[in-house]
Amino acid sequence: MLREIAAYAKANPYANMHPIEKLLLCILPIIVMGFVQSWQLIIINIICFIGMHYMAKTPYKRVLKLVVEILLFYLISTVILVFDKGLSFALLMMLRGLSASLCLSLFIYTTPFDTLLHYFSQFESIRDLCDISKSVERFFILLEDEGNLIVLAMKSRGGFQGFKGRLHDMMKVFMLVFYNTMERWKITQEVLAA
Repeated sequence: MLREIAAYAKANPYANMHPIEKLLLCILPIIVMGFVQSWQLIIINIICFIGMHYMAKTPYKRVLKLVVEILLFYLISTVILVFDKGLSFALLMMLRGLSASLCLSLFIYTTPFDTLLHYFSQFESIRDLCDISKSVERFFILLEDEGNLIVLAMKSRGGFQGFKGRLHDMMKVFMLVFYNTMERWKITQEVLAA
């Protein structure tokens, strides 16, 4: 998934736009909508970002999946607010969540992570943080690739059959990826110590 997001971001027509402009374009509405109490303004913001997604030609199915996942998180989080603040406040929070998810997905699918890190690495005070971020990104890509390989191997041997089997096999995948990561950590420590 991380490789696909990076590929979509690099192939996007707005990939060459300055990353700070896109960061401000996508983060400022999230901050402003956090203080707005009018649902009409939030809906206008949602419509604007849907239009920007259309203009940027972002992958609609992937954006929809990301938006639905974030909205599910908001739905679960706002269940408590329904009893405390009322249904109207909970719906306002859901609209804010929809707006924020559209803003973030536009930023994710139009800004290559490398470009953003390259820009921030120009500042001496956060250069080390940018180097660490690049390494962490590579590490996550390796973990994702390893997990996909294990899943494919288990499926080829008849894994992931039925609901209980899927849960059991997915736990095995997580366990194997975690175990392999810890084994690599030992090797990395030995190399650094030498």
